[in-house]
Amino acid sequence: MAESEMDCAVGFWQQLQKEQPFDPQLSVNLMKALDLNQDYQELQRLLTRIIKWLEQDFRQNPQNWPEARRKEALVYAHCRLADLDVHWAGAHCHG
Repeated sequence: MAESEMDCAVGFWQQLQKEQPFDPQLSVNLMKALDLNQDYQELQRLLTRIIKWLEQDFRQNPQNWPEARRKEALVYAHCRLADLDVHWAGAHCHG
């Protein structure tokens, strides 16, 4: 995908995300687009927002989140966030 196409995709998903209540599926799509576009700062913000949403949804809808699913979702989100921290640290040290 060309850079301009990726920028359009990111803009599209970001606009949808802003216009509607938080939607985890839209966030996953935006996360993929931000990752491909290497917009790590926005990706970090989005992952933080996803983690907050997950924690809130765990409390509000515990029946939707068996323990294994809850742990898997949090581990994945936190690992992605940690990967970004490592990436940024390396970029800052070598940049």
